[in-house]
Amino acid sequence: MKNKYIEPLISLLIVGVVFAAVVFVIMEAEEAFDEQISASVSKPIILEPRIGIVDLLAGRARERLETVVFSDCFDQAYEVFKQNWNQGCSELGLEEKCSLPRYLAEILEQGYQEAKESCSAK
Repeated sequence: MKNKYIEPLISLLIVGVVFAAVVFVIMEAEEAFDEQISASVSKPIILEPRIGIVDLLAGRARERLETVVFSDCFDQAYEVFKQNWNQGCSELGLEEKCSLPRYLAEILEQGYQEAKESCSAK
């Protein structure tokens, strides 16, 4: 009769020891993980100044601005050319985007080329 109570008690004790060992291993792993996280978080982040980075960024900004200005100049030159062309059509009693006489078209195209060259010179 004593064996009837002792065997389940021993089995329960073994299960309890195994459970405690597993819990202990998990807790150790959590502590190690927490230490790694806190060590990586507590490291100071050092922002080293990059020599010339400001100059590089300023140069890029200047290039972009010049590109925009250059592009705007070309756009403006084309708009003036287009307006002059359509005005020539209108004065001849024709619709916009008409075929102008060669002499008039050459004069307008020469003015447009000069305007574009002026943009390039800026």
